[in-house]
Amino acid sequence: MSRGLNEAVSVPFGRPRDSSRKPEIISHHAKEFLNLARLPAMLNSQQTAVLLGIAEHDIPPLIRAGHLKPLGRPPQNAVKYFASLVILELASDLRRLETIRRTLYAHWQQKNSKGSRKV
Repeated sequence: MSRGLNEAVSVPFGRPRDSSRKPEIISHHAKEFLNLARLPAMLNSQQTAVLLGIAEHDIPPLIRAGHLKPLGRPPQNAVKYFASLVILELASDLRRLETIRRTLYAHWQQKNSKGSRKV
């Protein structure tokens, strides 16, 4: 019998699985953040990614595509913050979530295509 996908993904490469622990689907920090009684007014990229169910490296393509708007017009190399109110509204809008997902699929498909590889 093969191992489940969650078990396979949750174990760091090269480290044997401890059979006494359950597999961890999301990080401990993400669990703590999602269990807060009240969200902070401003979220950083990592917190925004947790709320939207995406990876933190997916945030910059969404900003470039105009799906996410950082607060205060930050410089390109600054830490970006997002309004939690806007992110929660976005997370509850199915059409916008579908658009975001399509944008991310297209971004990573283009990024991984043969034409974008540097020689």
